[in-house]
Amino acid sequence: MVISGLLGKANISGIDIELEPSLEVYANRPFPLKIRNINRRRYLPGFMFRVHVAGESAFLPFISVKSESSAYVNFTFEARGRQSIDELYLCSAFPFNFFVRCRKIKKSFDFIVFPEPKRCELLSHVEEKVRRSGELPVNKAGFYPEMISIRDYISGDPLRYINWKATAKTDKLQTKELSSASFNPLIIDFDDIDMKILEEKVSCITYTILQLYKKGVPFGFKIRDKLYLPETANSHKYTVLNELALYGAADES
Repeated sequence: MVISGLLGKANISGIDIELEPSLEVYANRPFPLKIRNINRRRYLPGFMFRVHVAGESAFLPFISVKSESSAYVNFTFEARGRQSIDELYLCSAFPFNFFVRCRKIKKSFDFIVFPEPKRCELLSHVEEKVRRSGELPVNKAGFYPEMISIRDYISGDPLRYINWKATAKTDKLQTKELSSASFNPLIIDFDDIDMKILEEKVSCITYTILQLYKKGVPFGFKIRDKLYLPETANSHKYTVLNELALYGAADES
């Protein structure tokens, strides 16, 4: 029993944990939370770990010396804004599965959680504006019906765009590269949207922005005294979603 206790205590010592979320975390939407178990010891590997993260857990059977092992859990934050995880335990039943020993990880991991996207009437109004403004094909890659070239297949390309005639000639999968569409830009003004319930409002705008981004529509955003000019970049989407996530927070910048 003494040997078991010493080995069990040594097994959970010198092990560090890091948490890494997916790039986009939305309130009330499960996302894959990556758990990294890091063995900082120079001589002893680690065995039979279970990491408990605020009610979720993941099992990691083995970590070699000066190395790390990873696992994922589905995690959900119930509210937007700045959120943190500080309820984190490393446990193990090593070596004989008689007793489970645990150690609290004294860390706090902070996250920015975007609002929960919810479909609303705003999207219909915006789509109508987009339809009225029209669209023109432009000479860059996208998913507009006009083909501009043929290229080698890349993992993730839609199968329906494979050019089978070109594939037969080269013995390599070939994909049709289509032109994208150019839309007139538009600006969403937070204060002009008449919705009484704040959380419904930010969820509605979040959903609309995500749909505009997917369709390649240049969108801008005005909130209080801030104006973000229309863009289609991924970084622009994150900037706007970050504003919505922190709107109304006592410590928002």
